[in-house]
Amino acid sequence: MNLDIVVNNRDYYLSKEYLDIATKEDNLNTLYGIDMFTCRFTKEAIIESIRRSNMIADADALYDSNLVIQFEENGKVREYKVYTYDDIDYWTFEVSDFLFRNSDKKNILNQINNYFSNKSYLPKDLIEFSKILNDGSIIQILHEYSNLNYRSIRILKDYVYNEILPKLKEKTLKRDTKKD
Repeated sequence: MNLDIVVNNRDYYLSKEYLDIATKEDNLNTLYGIDMFTCRFTKEAIIESIRRSNMIADADALYDSNLVIQFEENGKVREYKVYTYDDIDYWTFEVSDFLFRNSDKKNILNQINNYFSNKSYLPKDLIEFSKILNDGSIIQILHEYSNLNYRSIRILKDYVYNEILPKLKEKTLKRDTKKD
């Protein structure tokens, strides 16, 4: 796992060696470690730390850049989105609570199941978890969720937060608008 900065949407720079805000306790070699680091700092603070290192000649380009977590898996380079302290809504969102509150909404559980059950490159525990969403009780679902590894929880959280929640909010807003 690498914490990279993407400049001009095409140039990737490994940044973990250049972060003067990182401490010896920060493990920037794992997804969990990178997440625990980035949740403590704003995107601006991380970018400013990289700027101070002078590793990129065009310092102005840094302010329009993106942070990504990049890793290689099965011969392919993949990315995770970086969430920083600025993304407090993401960090406070709990998938287990969401599943509990929506356990009676089969369309939501079915959508999650369909998305994850057809992706062979995903962790096996996440694929198995998605299969019980349609048939399992909420107790079984929450138990299996608690047994997922961090990477699987992160992938599931990203999907629910970025794909499911916006659709639910959109429908609620449309319903509220019609009542006026």
